[in-house]
Amino acid sequence: MSGLGATVILAVVVVVAGAILWRRGDRVSAALAVVAVAGTYGLQVVTKAAVARPRPTWVDPATLGSDPLHIVGWDPASGAFPSGHVLQSVVVYGYLAAVVPARYRPSAMRWAAILVAAIGMSRVIVGAHWPTDVLGSWLMGGLVLAVLLVIRGRLRPSVAAPTSGGRAAGERPPARRRSTQRRRGSRGS
Repeated sequence: MSGLGATVILAVVVVVAGAILWRRGDRVSAALAVVAVAGTYGLQVVTKAAVARPRPTWVDPATLGSDPLHIVGWDPASGAFPSGHVLQSVVVYGYLAAVVPARYRPSAMRWAAILVAAIGMSRVIVGAHWPTDVLGSWLMGGLVLAVLLVIRGRLRPSVAAPTSGGRAAGERPPARRRSTQRRRGSRGS
């Protein structure tokens, strides 16, 4: 599961999804998908350097390699927070689930949430991150995703999320048409 959150995999997913969005004429969403993967990669590199939190060490990496369970490779010298796999997965998979056609969106959101949860748990299981690294990365990714969706809504107001009345958020209900016949009430004929 962890591999589905790798930058290379996410970049391929974004290239494919971006091409589909571009072909459908949704150039704003396609461009923001690229911003999502590139921006979160940059954010996690800068944050790791600033926080400099060590990764968990269950065994001596010099004798066993960098992956204590030999499942996925990771560099024990890089910082633990944030988890790049988790941060980027929240933003990329969450964003792509939010931009699919409305009839597929609920299902896409569920699958994205399941995938992101599994990627996060796998990062702890393989010993690459502390549970708090993953939790913080989910929260950080959620914040970045929210900002990305607000930007998309401002750049493309016609795609703002619908409300219960079927209108986009902030959209006014249509004006009522006045009847051409007025009630006569109690006036006689």
